[in-house]
Amino acid sequence: MINTQIDFKRDISVNDGIENLILGDHEKAQNIFITLSQQKQDQESVIWLAYCQQLQKKYHEAINTLRPLGSIQENRLNPQIWYISMMSVIGLQNYKDALYCIQKYLKLRPQNSNGWIKAGLILLRKGEHDLAIKYLQQVLKFDKNNIEAKSYLCQAYFSTGLMKQAERQYGEILQIDQKSNFLNFIQPYMKN
Repeated sequence: MINTQIDFKRDISVNDGIENLILGDHEKAQNIFITLSQQKQDQESVIWLAYCQQLQKKYHEAINTLRPLGSIQENRLNPQIWYISMMSVIGLQNYKDALYCIQKYLKLRPQNSNGWIKAGLILLRKGEHDLAIKYLQQVLKFDKNNIEAKSYLCQAYFSTGLMKQAERQYGEILQIDQKSNFLNFIQPYMKN
């Protein structure tokens, strides 16, 4: 049960903010994380605050909230700082900075398939199809049945004129899941 009688001076915790996030009350969660970040000034509260701001599409605020954490030594940074920054700059359609952020994130979390997929998607949006292919292939090295990576890889192959590879990826997706939502994304490319 959610604590509706929070005393912001003494009872507040990160868990209260997370609980409000889960229940969809982003504004209340943000207020909790603002209070916590002012009281404790710890990295965790600041990250959660930026995450609330990013969810509310307050991208500039999220980036500004995270900015002071940039002075921390890179190897001691929480990878989520880079991920939230990346999602915020994508929201601002700044793909150059988004790619920078996701590369920093992947340096700290090299086995995270979502990071590699986001990087591939950013590169696709920037029109850098050959590099997107390399990033998306990286996902398949440790998650060979990742339909999302295969779908974007199929699109990248199609965009570069590599139809045989695109058709092969499409066939592999069909073998894994014939009802995948990603098939709707790819089918317009495959019909041409």
